[in-house]
Amino acid sequence: MILYINTGIREFLEFALVIKGKIFLLKRKVGIRQSEKALSLLDGFLKKNKYKLQDIKKIVVNRGPGSFTSVRLGIVLANTLSFGLKIPMSGIYNLELKNDEDYLNLSKLKFSKDFIKPYYDRDPDITKSKKKVLRIRN
Repeated sequence: MILYINTGIREFLEFALVIKGKIFLLKRKVGIRQSEKALSLLDGFLKKNKYKLQDIKKIVVNRGPGSFTSVRLGIVLANTLSFGLKIPMSGIYNLELKNDEDYLNLSKLKFSKDFIKPYYDRDPDITKSKKKVLRIRN
């Protein structure tokens, strides 16, 4: 069984299970609580389809581009599951999987147990805080 994780779109979660030619799909708008809902949504998705984490044999994750925090969430989730379950994974660039064939083709990817790194299409847009920082001297 392959687990596909896509968190690249802010406020959305997408999980897919690809098992022997069958596809189980969950796409959900979760609002700003994407990181808080990811694990419970994945757990519920697996239970609803009568599977356990241990049934996952490979992971595919969307590496980006996308929202910095959203992409990072999916990468951390995939790397953690891969490490904990001792299973290989593969990272793909922000491909919109449009039909069953796209999901079934995930099994043709190259898999490894190396950690996946996110892909960002631009530098982070980080602004300096306008709050004054209180510095304490010793």
